[in-house]
Amino acid sequence: MIQQANRLPYGLAAYAFSKSSKTVNLLGEQIEGGMIGINSFQISVPESPFGGVKESGHGSKKASKGSMPVS
Repeated sequence: MIQQANRLPYGLAAYAFSKSSKTVNLLGEQIEGGMIGINSFQISVPESPFGGVKESGHGSKKASKGSMPVS
């Protein structure tokens, strides 16, 4: 399953659901994604930076708070 997911040229986010801690650890280590949600669809909030890998971009985008002027 991991090879099939990683064969895609995109990697902004990945999601997986499992009751097995062994499977969860394996997915977290081997899935090629900028953000990985395990047992949850919520992987980010507007205040935190996000990024992808492969054709989904490299590096991270600034969070909404990161682009505000500092006073």
